[in-house]
Amino acid sequence: MGIVRTWSALHDMDKHWLVTFNFAGAIIDYIPICEWPGTCSKARTMEAQINKDFTVNVQQLNFPENNYIIQFDSIKRNFIHLDNLKGQRIDTKYQIMPDGKFKKLEEAYYQPQIYTPDMLKSNETLIRYRRENIKEKKIFQQ
Repeated sequence: MGIVRTWSALHDMDKHWLVTFNFAGAIIDYIPICEWPGTCSKARTMEAQINKDFTVNVQQLNFPENNYIIQFDSIKRNFIHLDNLKGQRIDTKYQIMPDGKFKKLEEAYYQPQIYTPDMLKSNETLIRYRRENIKEKKIFQQ
């Protein structure tokens, strides 16, 4: 098992993937576990925890009406955050199986809300510690 980090060409997207491998080094399975749109922007939209019991908790902010949540200003050479983004938090729990595959155990969908740049850039409040209200929870077959 390992973590693979990818950057886009402009460094406007940084993603981390949890990857399982077989003994020959071939990839068995992978899931995204971290996402920073605009690496220098501190706006984290996905984070995860890997637990001792080989479960993985992933918290994600989804913005279905937007292909991006930041813009790169090539003149000022900085990132500009879009304001008043309608988004929804989605928490997913996975089990890492003995064969190296990730099995989805449950998903929790939270009430959609408006996210401001200050909310997205907050280093003090991780996604999992936000006090958002669950709208729906799905449990998958064990």
